[in-house]
Amino acid sequence: MSAFGDLAPTGRTVAASCTDLVELKNVDGLLHNAVVYRPEYRSYTALGGNLDPVLGVMEKPGVVGVARLVRADRGEGTYIYASGTSWTVQEIIGTLVGAGKMGSVRAGLELCYLGAEVLLDAADIANAVGVQAHGSLDPSRILVKPDGQLVIIGYGLPPVDVLAWLDDRKRKPSVDALRYAPPERFSDANENLSSDLFSLTLVALELMMGRPVYDGLFEDISELARRGEAVRKIYHWREKIPSAVSEVLVRGLKPDLDSRYRDGVEYLHAVHALLSSVDAERASLVVIVSEFRGLSSRGKLGASGETGQYSVEQLADLTADLQESEPGGLAPPSRGLAAEEEPEPEPEADAPRWASRAQATPESEVPDSKDDERASALRHRLRTSRGTRGEAPGAPEKANPRDRLRRRLRGRKEEEDEAPAAAPRRPRRLRGRAKHEPDDDKPVDE
Repeated sequence: MSAFGDLAPTGRTVAASCTDLVELKNVDGLLHNAVVYRPEYRSYTALGGNLDPVLGVMEKPGVVGVARLVRADRGEGTYIYASGTSWTVQEIIGTLVGAGKMGSVRAGLELCYLGAEVLLDAADIANAVGVQAHGSLDPSRILVKPDGQLVIIGYGLPPVDVLAWLDDRKRKPSVDALRYAPPERFSDANENLSSDLFSLTLVALELMMGRPVYDGLFEDISELARRGEAVRKIYHWREKIPSAVSEVLVRGLKPDLDSRYRDGVEYLHAVHALLSSVDAERASLVVIVSEFRGLSSRGKLGASGETGQYSVEQLADLTADLQESEPGGLAPPSRGLAAEEEPEPEPEADAPRWASRAQATPESEVPDSKDDERASALRHRLRTSRGTRGEAPGAPEKANPRDRLRRRLRGRKEEEDEAPAAAPRRPRRLRGRAKHEPDDDKPVDE
């Protein structure tokens, strides 16, 4: 094909919903992947000049994990990316399922975490040219390298098969075009990073369970996808997926955009917290990839794609990978969570109300202006409100112990005069004082 230029096909092709993914190799042996739209979709208006801004950005994305666009040929519907040695998640799932195996919860969470990191950085540069989302994320657009790192291709390319079906219901797309679509794609709502995380979570769940979240006939899948019924499916898998994992993934799969994570950073931190709690003995993504390579090298291929046989040197490298691969922890997110506004501290419950007012407006902060009568009045009010030694205004004057005792004895004397005659009562003795009867005619010393 002339659209490939000096790149030669290797013979490996992966069939997706409305495209074919063709592996290419240049003269230096470096591998590329070409997204080739099928002829019936190449003239669709969404693949026209409106793509120029985002294609220009993808030629030099500057984001680790986003494949660089090497060449674009709209006439042939071909978009070539420098992906290096990698395999699609579609191939990995298909090969494992074909061999009677499946991925793991940990591998799915690592896919969520690594994919969200790439999508978050890509959104930052794509938003500058008016593109808010990848737009057509599915297992054929997410590639995994031998070391478990991700490569995302086709950023900004529209889901033309779904768009064509929404315009003309007679043009039914492949069910794979609907399985990974967020519900807002079926309405007039704009997609954003939350939509990409929705699709990414659906792909990760399929890697965990070995089967797609939306399954059944075309009419069933289209209705489930339109309503965003992924949450219900997770509930059916509650015995296979830990409750903590389900809780995090369910929030990313809410049908309503406003009910999902507020941003990609919050999603990242939630998934990373899960990775630190999931059993370390579960197979990591790099182990799953190594297992896939072992199966595909022996010719045990799933229905998702075709992979050529390995040479002796490649088999030696594969054996080393299988022996040395160990599940390792992923670095925490480089971006911190957005700080939430903290409420102003309230005065302590035991503090008197006058004290909080005095602290809120100290005298040193009152404007010092002779012409400002309000400032002068406020200073005067502060001085008078503080009183002596910081006492509250209007507080009773403190009495010394001698006066308090004198008043108490005087009151007792008055009560005895008014009361009827009674038997003589032994006067009360003060603790620590001389044991004698107090003289009512003289003040009593303390």
